[in-house]
Amino acid sequence: AKATGEIGLLKIVSESGIAAGVRRIEALTGLGAFEHMREQEAGLRRVAGLLKTSPADAPERVEKLLAERRELERELERLRAEQRGAASSDLTENVKELAGTKVVAARVDGVEGENLRSMVDELRDKLRSGVVLLASEKKGRVTLALGVTPDLTERFRAGDLVREVARVVGGK
Repeated sequence: AKATGEIGLLKIVSESGIAAGVRRIEALTGLGAFEHMREQEAGLRRVAGLLKTSPADAPERVEKLLAERRELERELERLRAEQRGAASSDLTENVKELAGTKVVAARVDGVEGENLRSMVDELRDKLRSGVVLLASEKKGRVTLALGVTPDLTERFRAGDLVREVARVVGGK
């Protein structure tokens, strides 16, 4: 091109800092820019189709779906907490006494990660003095969570106990 007017359409595709006070701008011109914009529009139309809305309304629809998702996640967490509370209440009825120590040991399949730890904490708090062991199995994988009340930490080390149980159930 002899003059900048001959460039035609210009589309900036990226911008980045490459040094202090220096920016790198990448752009497409002419047919390349036109093709890039056509691909972006096709992508937006695909997204709008999936959202069952027009391309112009797609951002609002995405915002609405994200808000609904956040609300559903909050409701799910509330229900999980409610379920943990009910399960914890049921499990406190299964307290055994071994060598003068209250022990709750139970299998609660389908509960995992943070929810399992929360259940252990709730049960430990209800026991006031004792040991709580919960095991959960999902897709052939066993998860263990163990808690010891503060008054028994001198007698029982949670890490040692859970390692021993893991060895028995085939874990590490």
